[in-house]
Amino acid sequence: MNWLISLNGNRNVLYNMVNFMTSPHFSVYEDSEDHLGEAYFLNFNHIQGNDNVEEVVSAVKGLIQLLNGALAIDYGFNQYKRYVSISVDRIFYSDKRAPRDSDWSEVNFLDNIPASNPFIGDEQRSRFVNPFNHKTTAYIQLCTDHEDIFNLLRQSSVGFDWRNLYCIWDTICYHSNGQKDAIANLKLDDKKVNAFTGTANSFGVLGIEARHGVRGWAIPKDTIDLDNAIDIVNEIVSKYLSKNYPLNRK
Repeated sequence: MNWLISLNGNRNVLYNMVNFMTSPHFSVYEDSEDHLGEAYFLNFNHIQGNDNVEEVVSAVKGLIQLLNGALAIDYGFNQYKRYVSISVDRIFYSDKRAPRDSDWSEVNFLDNIPASNPFIGDEQRSRFVNPFNHKTTAYIQLCTDHEDIFNLLRQSSVGFDWRNLYCIWDTICYHSNGQKDAIANLKLDDKKVNAFTGTANSFGVLGIEARHGVRGWAIPKDTIDLDNAIDIVNEIVSKYLSKNYPLNRK
């Protein structure tokens, strides 16, 4: 079975995916009909030949999740938030080996199916495909072998509210042997970190957006707004990845 996925998203992001990113796992290409408007498609090597619709849809959702996380880290959280996430428009399938336009049929995207680990089939094996030429594809490649990156990409894909930002911080702390070691080893500004965690935990500051409910705690002396919190956690993730997975060594 052949599969084809059309994408929605920011034109500049999709353009960069077409022209500058190479990966053994996926490719994005532009194929406009009669040049009336731009149309972007995802070719996902791992699902080609698979005839289980639920497996395919789940894997596609998983890849889109990882892509959005990697793009968010690459562009920076606040900038990528303004771009809006990449999403699936439609999924098509064909049982023809070399399908023509009329051979494709649309499949229901099945909203109730959760995202899963997308690497269920074979990647493209070619010495000409180097995912480490671009940060986004490098992080996708690294997450196939490293659970911490896999989880950070997934977490970075679902938005940047206070609770999810703190979840990202928890992941960094866990893989850094605790908060104190994370601050020391990543050379973080502990005042900024404490302002972030104090604000995120405070029901008195954030109300129902806080990580905790009513605890009777005093309002922290140092607090920050959400944009600054996003920048702080973005910096923490960047420092963690740069220290543990320096891409210039690839």
